[in-house]
Amino acid sequence: MNARTQLFAILLLAAVLRFYGLGAESLWLDEGVTIRLTSLPYDRLAETGTQGPLFLLATKVIRDLFGLSEFVLRFLPAVFGIACVFAGYHLGRRLFDETAGLLAALLLAVNPFLIHYSQDARPYTLFLLGALGSLYFVLQLAARGYWRDVAGYALATGVALYSHPFGVFLLPAQAAAFLLWLPEHRPDVRAIHLRRAGLAIAAAVLIFLPQLIRYGVLFFRKAGGGEVATWIPYTGWRDLTFTLVRYFAWRRLSQFVLAVVLLALLWRRPRREQWISLGILAAVAAFCTVLPWAISLGIAPIYQARYGIPGMAAVVLAIAWALTVFPRGLRIALVAATLALTVVPLFSYYTKLDKDPWRQTAERLRAWAAPQDVVVEYPGWTEEPLNFYLRSDSSIRVLNPPEEADIRPFIHNAARIWLVRSYRPYSAESERLLLAALAETHVADSLIRVNDDLIRNPWTVHMAKISITRFRPKAAP
Repeated sequence: MNARTQLFAILLLAAVLRFYGLGAESLWLDEGVTIRLTSLPYDRLAETGTQGPLFLLATKVIRDLFGLSEFVLRFLPAVFGIACVFAGYHLGRRLFDETAGLLAALLLAVNPFLIHYSQDARPYTLFLLGALGSLYFVLQLAARGYWRDVAGYALATGVALYSHPFGVFLLPAQAAAFLLWLPEHRPDVRAIHLRRAGLAIAAAVLIFLPQLIRYGVLFFRKAGGGEVATWIPYTGWRDLTFTLVRYFAWRRLSQFVLAVVLLALLWRRPRREQWISLGILAAVAAFCTVLPWAISLGIAPIYQARYGIPGMAAVVLAIAWALTVFPRGLRIALVAATLALTVVPLFSYYTKLDKDPWRQTAERLRAWAAPQDVVVEYPGWTEEPLNFYLRSDSSIRVLNPPEEADIRPFIHNAARIWLVRSYRPYSAESERLLLAALAETHVADSLIRVNDDLIRNPWTVHMAKISITRFRPKAAP
């Protein structure tokens, strides 16, 4: 079977793994944010949110064409996830050889982390696609310096930068890749390559300049204690090592692939060009994963494992190279062992729940709430997913009170109140005031923990605990 046929089979596998059950799970909180932002007019998409507008623009187009559903919202991330497998093949082949490219594509196709975000209505697979494309073209630019490489680099880098703020960390990684990959040309040829690389970088920065200014303002506001992405926790030393576990979902799988890389380095000393390629991957991991973590540690909390998704691809490409080092029989055994270990988290992913159970919460409220009842969702900023699932039932009245809002005029005559709690409250004092307002006219008589009836994936990335407290009116004195 030739390389093209093998690649087609891998892409087909990637498509099956990404489209299987694409709309089966409930939307989670951040996907609700995608619903809210894509409800805005096109000219306001670049002004909102803390991430780039490109994914929102593409998703809004799809939503306007095909309507609003879980499948529609997640369709583009799945397509971008498949494209990442294709891009990973070409980058692996460019850095190492054909075998490494095919192995990189296979490992990306079955990677639990990438599959999860290929089924998540957020911009991470688009960001990764831009990152992989920009790295491929920067290598082409260093080796050949063609004008089409300049255009490809500027376009791919623009995609990454307009998809996520962490695209800025790609720029120093690209510079390192260019300098490491630049061959020993004649001085005049080398000058042409450097000049064209400078034009490509200038074009990418010029395309990105409006968003760069916006990202800079948001970062300095956050560093100064402003209300920007305040939910991101402070980073600890263990978060960096735990990131590798996140990339492969299961600690044993991450330990196994790390051992494969270390064994490959001991098995055969890499050639000079392989050291250069490994150095490029190390630069990507350092700038896209380690540097944001260090900023979170010392300046302001900005780090999340999914934001550094190009670092995951760099690790996978290094594993692909490592597998090519071994003799064919041992290589097949190691690939089979890697795939067998990957099946364990993937089986849990496809058979258990991974996302916030807002759909299940809405089903319970529709079954229990009467027209005279009021649903209070707290905190109010979690409103989008529940409202999405209750939008077809006009008989259920939902309140999403902002911090310190007085809800007493809205609940005074309610037959019953259903208090839905999920993520952390605005503050302990805000929650106390809310419960005190409810207690003036109603008394809690039951508590339902929605998650208790569900089978949770032990390796899930995020799944909020949602509870429903029922309040009945106080008896007349």
